[in-house]
Amino acid sequence: MLELARAGRWQQLPELDAQCDAAFRQLQDMDADDLSAQERARTLALALRIRADQEALQALTRPQFLRLARAVDGLPRPGGQ
Repeated sequence: MLELARAGRWQQLPELDAQCDAAFRQLQDMDADDLSAQERARTLALALRIRADQEALQALTRPQFLRLARAVDGLPRPGGQ
């Protein structure tokens, strides 16, 4: 996802974000007692990578959202309000 965002290929991100969110929820719902030490370590590493990628995506998209919000604030309101 991060590579797509950096390349400006935004149209593919919503579907991938939904998949990533679902995977993250599955990782959170796993019972650590049912996993081996190696599986727990891999699960933690995956969760941390997903979190880091989400934070990086937010850093890429936040400036665009702020510009959009400013543009919307500058639009005339219906009824002249």
